[in-house]
Amino acid sequence: MRVTSALVGGAVLRRERRGEREARRRPPGLARRWDITPSQLALGWALGKQPQFVPTLGMRTLQQLDEAIAARPLTSEQLAEVEAVAPRGAVAGTRYPASQMAFLDREKR
Repeated sequence: MRVTSALVGGAVLRRERRGEREARRRPPGLARRWDITPSQLALGWALGKQPQFVPTLGMRTLQQLDEAIAARPLTSEQLAEVEAVAPRGAVAGTRYPASQMAFLDREKR
């Protein structure tokens, strides 16, 4: 269950977010071990799970485009390892607490 600032005090929310930060650090370690970039790991995971998937990519640099083109589907062993270190639901919810989310893109309203 996702804990939000509306349900609990800030200390609990910070503790949960610290756990999410730890979960986000594990996949880049796998990417380093496999000699690929974190973005290639993400694309490779998506392509390994759904081979017919066609990602919509937004590149700002040629290096990012080169990395995306070089991405390959992860093997079934690699997929299992990624899912072991970052199981479904390990990171969920909004990026910021609701009070801060209210300020995002407020100039567009």
